[in-house]
Amino acid sequence: MEQGDKLCDARLGEKLRAASKKAMYVLILGIIFAVIAGISLLQGWWAASAIFSVTALVCCLIWARNKSKIRMLVSDHVTLDALENSFELIEYRRKDHIDEGRLREARIRFDWDKSLGGDYFEARYRDVDLTFSDVRLIREQISIDKNGNVTKQDIPVFTGQWLIVGLNREINPPVVVSERNRSLLRGYEKTRSGVQTENVRFNEKFLILTDDAHTAFYVLTPHFMEFIMSAKEVADGQKHLCFTGGHVHIAINSGRDSFEPCRDIKNVPALRARIQSEVDYIKAVIDEFLLNERLFSPRD
Repeated sequence: MEQGDKLCDARLGEKLRAASKKAMYVLILGIIFAVIAGISLLQGWWAASAIFSVTALVCCLIWARNKSKIRMLVSDHVTLDALENSFELIEYRRKDHIDEGRLREARIRFDWDKSLGGDYFEARYRDVDLTFSDVRLIREQISIDKNGNVTKQDIPVFTGQWLIVGLNREINPPVVVSERNRSLLRGYEKTRSGVQTENVRFNEKFLILTDDAHTAFYVLTPHFMEFIMSAKEVADGQKHLCFTGGHVHIAINSGRDSFEPCRDIKNVPALRARIQSEVDYIKAVIDEFLLNERLFSPRD
């Protein structure tokens, strides 16, 4: 986008408020028309029910178009600014996500069939290459009832942020570190890890999977394990890491997407501050992992 296409905050606020107000109005109208269509159907007024149903559908389409316009405005005039101010931004694509081939490269323990996502960007930060996007991993569950009817259901197994950071070392074979599932009553799951470290608290919270314990110990220095455990305050979600080849995948199952328009779209400075805080969150996660000099220091 050319700089001349940028909107000032006042003009951006006007456009966001107008789109938000229109979306709210057509949503209310759509609900009203849907209710009337249902009442007409119960009364046997087929023609009226069909007309009101179509009108409700049109309202829903207009609502979706305005919500999409709001997301586009926020992406083009707020998110893009925050990324450009924080990184050496190479590319940003709002509707794309990290491709499935790279996601599966991580070997993180999710059983999934397809992926969705958005807010893809590539950049450099503190002399390392990084790729980021929101990711949603879906498992397709197929069930067949006693009458032979097939039902297909999409089960989300991961929703959150996926970050790939370039290393200054090759890590082979891969080392996967996954935060264990935890319940209020039973605590962390008790699945035995492929590698046991001398840090009992780390073993309790994280599962380590690799074909070579020596590589795992090379990556997971005592200091670095403390960093991973303390990163919970920065990474607000279940953490999964995979060190493979020349990259580390950092997947945070936060249950949310990044850079989403919220109620603060009517206050552009507040919107910018929140989006910037989310970008700073990404930087803080990277900063945590850059402290491991074995992985990120320049080659000798």
